[in-house]
Amino acid sequence: MTADTQRNPIRKFVGRLRAGSMSLISPRSSSDSSYESRSCPSSSPRRKTSSPRNSLSSLSAAAARDASISLDLWNAVYDGLRDGPSTAGLVLAYESIVSQELPNHMKTGGMSMNFRGKSDDERLRLLQEIMHAGLSKRRGSRTDQDESRARATIDAAKNAIDAVLPVYMSSAVAWAGICTMTPLLMDPILRLDYMYAGVSHVLGRIDFYMALSTILLPGSWRNDTAFRSQQEAVRHQISQQYRKILEFEMNCVCAAASAWNPAAKNVVDWNGLAGMVKAIEDADEEILELVKANTTAVTRYRLLKSYKDLEPLATAEDSMNHHHMAAIATAVAA
Repeated sequence: MTADTQRNPIRKFVGRLRAGSMSLISPRSSSDSSYESRSCPSSSPRRKTSSPRNSLSSLSAAAARDASISLDLWNAVYDGLRDGPSTAGLVLAYESIVSQELPNHMKTGGMSMNFRGKSDDERLRLLQEIMHAGLSKRRGSRTDQDESRARATIDAAKNAIDAVLPVYMSSAVAWAGICTMTPLLMDPILRLDYMYAGVSHVLGRIDFYMALSTILLPGSWRNDTAFRSQQEAVRHQISQQYRKILEFEMNCVCAAASAWNPAAKNVVDWNGLAGMVKAIEDADEEILELVKANTTAVTRYRLLKSYKDLEPLATAEDSMNHHHMAAIATAVAA
């Protein structure tokens, strides 16, 4: 397939539109042997149970450290894309698009608003506002036209984001763009096989990606010596994957918005999207092998169970088939 063939279908489809949390540190039950309270000797031999408050404090501290590591990683990759010569324009266009979800009193540049000059904390607050605005949209009423693969994809992604949000503030940095997507804008992207595969792969693993930061915590590996010797290399590996994921998301948002935003069309890596998807898939397999080879049983189980494609994509098609069959049955009965 030529580059033009890959590029033109998206432009053709979007052109028609002009009319228009948990991580590995999630709370565990008291039966989880990895986090059970240990008996402590006391002056009285009859009282050997430790204080539940101590266990909760330890868990809270680990969760806070995990959340901090995650935020540092996502902020760093965002900054890298913003400052990169080949991606700076993409980030500016992305910010101008997603910032349209901000309340009026927070918009400072109209259609050309961006986050240049903002501190990490200021940018985080803006992205949190954008994310919450996007998440709230699915609470509105639906029409039959909304029962589509694109609708199912967006709803499933937002459910996943909702699940990780209480633990990871970094969710706003990582996924605010997805929260702004609508079925109308997502639909033409999903009509391309390689984009369908990429969106399904990435959005199905939101929980997996957010939980990856926990393998940078002591205790998540079976061998402490291996953990210490490989920690920096693993951190770099996760950071590189986060960068690929965020760049892919920004391209998706800009590709969808190119129906009404000419500037967005010019920054999308139309020729590189298929390769971008393949690079994410390959890197995920490498990370998965690392997880299988080094992490504890609890860590491994937690990550492997969230390593899967977005299931509602197929469910939405089944739902549409059900509606079609029901309509046929009604017509025959009449």
